[in-house]
Amino acid sequence: MRLSTPDKKMINPLSKEYETVIVGGGIAGLCTAEIFARSGIKTLLVEKAEKLCMETSGLHHEWFHFGSLYSIFPNNQFLRTMVGGIDDLLLYYRDFESMNLRIDGCGKLLTVAKSSPWIRKDNLKYVITTTDDEDFSLSNPDNSSNFMYKMGMKFLWNKAIKQFVARHNRFYKYDWRKGCSSHYIPKAGWLDYSEKFINKFDDSEISLNPETHVSMESYDSPMYALHIISDLTRSFLSYGGEIRTATEFEEYQNKRDGKRVILSDGSVVKTKRLILASGNNLAKQTKNKIKVKSVVSPLIIVYPRVCSSNVVRLTPFMDQTINHLKHSINGKDYSLIGGGYFANKDDNEAIEKAGFDLLNKAKAIFSRVADAEVVHLYYGTKTEIISSVKKRNYLYRIEKVDNDVYVTVPGKFSLAFSLAVNTFLKIMGHYPNTYVTYDKEMDVSQYVGLTKHKALIDRLENVSHELKVETVY
Repeated sequence: MRLSTPDKKMINPLSKEYETVIVGGGIAGLCTAEIFARSGIKTLLVEKAEKLCMETSGLHHEWFHFGSLYSIFPNNQFLRTMVGGIDDLLLYYRDFESMNLRIDGCGKLLTVAKSSPWIRKDNLKYVITTTDDEDFSLSNPDNSSNFMYKMGMKFLWNKAIKQFVARHNRFYKYDWRKGCSSHYIPKAGWLDYSEKFINKFDDSEISLNPETHVSMESYDSPMYALHIISDLTRSFLSYGGEIRTATEFEEYQNKRDGKRVILSDGSVVKTKRLILASGNNLAKQTKNKIKVKSVVSPLIIVYPRVCSSNVVRLTPFMDQTINHLKHSINGKDYSLIGGGYFANKDDNEAIEKAGFDLLNKAKAIFSRVADAEVVHLYYGTKTEIISSVKKRNYLYRIEKVDNDVYVTVPGKFSLAFSLAVNTFLKIMGHYPNTYVTYDKEMDVSQYVGLTKHKALIDRLENVSHELKVETVY
């Protein structure tokens, strides 16, 4: 059943009893709601915004992480989780018509053509710095605290790159019909190393020294978030899921026969279990039973496009990294540029510095930025449950905070699928339904909109040279 948004403070007379209520209509909440509904669980999804996936899930750069970037980390768990997400996609989402990741007759992974594909067939290319690059120079005027780090990286970077290449080689030769990629690919060793996929760097659109960089195609890809979100919404509604947008979660109460969920429209919903997937609101909603940290990262939209490649500069120095994804909407080609810059959400000075550091780096690497008609800098937020304030956590988390009350964070947009599967397993004690059937023609435009960068470019008409800085986290 589909529900229209109720008037504020009016009791909604429809369907007040559910088996599961999920608060937060970002990609984590939507994926989880969909997999509960398709498994026969009567589910309500509550979102405070007018549409789904418009906040954190609508501010990202549409980079689908299959684990290529995380091949550089010595910790196997990051890569295991990312690569394991591919197995989950292939098993639990294969019946979505537009989910275009497939396995060929030889067990190789491929992206097939579809009319509204989830994954774009245009993999990211890594531009890898060598230790001869000025990044590693010890004579450069620099913060003295970085001196020892640079010294260490002089010795460790080559080893890290060999691991990066070896893991990629394992990825490409793996037989995906086996379904255990997360146990195989991260364990790549010296015997897996080969320079077969390493090429000399040569790209006139990118201002990097070709003598101190090499290039390698990754297995990460851009995606179409709109197609993914639309299909998940169609499936959720097709299985009887209900959505209430423009409705805020107020609190929950424990009762003998379940939970009472109080919503901002004045309604009180009864449910067996409650899942909170609401990002930086989790601490407040759980009365600080769960501690979260919100990290703000800048992104730059540039029109027209400044580079014809999807590219990532790989270096051990976060303030020297940069990535470029090309996008298009209604014939308008544009660039989305990010990097390793981030700041705590409450530190306005650090946030501003991160944005302008990224802008300066983008101008230095992509010369066309200076002459672009539109340069739009904005900030997105990522919420993390972390064990140390000094470390970033890129993995999804599922935590029980009360009897039949759980919180989830996805870590990455592309991990929301594994998050949904494992949330269901943790709560229900068995795996969800793998089979999906849904109304592929269902109009879900009342629930789904464009991501931030696509919406901005889509409404461009007569543009003039401008730099706009917008805080939207």
